Amino acid sequence: MCFYKGRDILVVDDYEDNLLLIQFIFEALGCKVRTACNGKHGLIKIEQACPDLIILDLMMPDISGIEFMKCLKDSGWSDIPVLLLTANVSVDRQAAKDANSICYKPIDINDLTKEAGTLLAYQNLPR
Repeated sequence: MCFYKGRDILVVDDYEDNLLLIQFIFEALGCKVRTACNGKHGLIKIEQACPDLIILDLMMPDISGIEFMKCLKDSGWSDIPVLLLTANVSVDRQAAKDANSICYKPIDINDLTKEAGTLLAYQNLPR
């Protein structure tokens, strides 16, 4: 899928296995993938370079995914699409209203790449 090639994806998750799995998947599709092990590091990475997509864990110890999305909105980065990852199947669209899409854990690779591809397809050319 050509809309992955050269795209910059930031993955923010406190679980290293998820970071490595998602990085492997999207690098194999031609993306540049940066990772952050918590919300604070994720915000620093955005300041360094604005990604085309953020794949964001909901439950993290320092800043939750909901708080992270609020920081994005407050900092003027609300135009960056966010794909929220959560193991909590009771999380609905209203609870995560600032996310563009939600995928549930355990990670289904087909679902993850489909949702990410949909969000990237609506972006302009890579920055």
